[in-house]
Amino acid sequence: MSDTEDPAAPAVTYTPGGGTYPYTISGLRMTAPEAIAYLAQRGGHSLRDAGDAVALARVDACNAAQPTVDLVGDDEYRIDGPDGPTYPRELAAALLIEEYRRTEGEAARLLDEARDRATG
Repeated sequence: MSDTEDPAAPAVTYTPGGGTYPYTISGLRMTAPEAIAYLAQRGGHSLRDAGDAVALARVDACNAAQPTVDLVGDDEYRIDGPDGPTYPRELAAALLIEEYRRTEGEAARLLDEARDRATG
């Protein structure tokens, strides 16, 4: 635990690219509104503290994530694993920017590197 972490803070995790239910609390997957309600109703946290915990879980996870990007078809990319969906380059870039907090340049570099690895 870092010096700035609050030991009473609710344990919420966020999975970048986690689909419809990217938040996890006590092993349960849920949306942001569900996570806030869960923390407020079952965790005894105020709505403000619950909302802050959910927001910060996303900020921390997205900024810490190191996405794996692979070219899997004719300009189709897969991010983070062989079982996920594929995206055309434009959507893959948008996902990297929004979900993984990359700049446009960083997203383009990740996609170019994936293309270069695939085409050798």
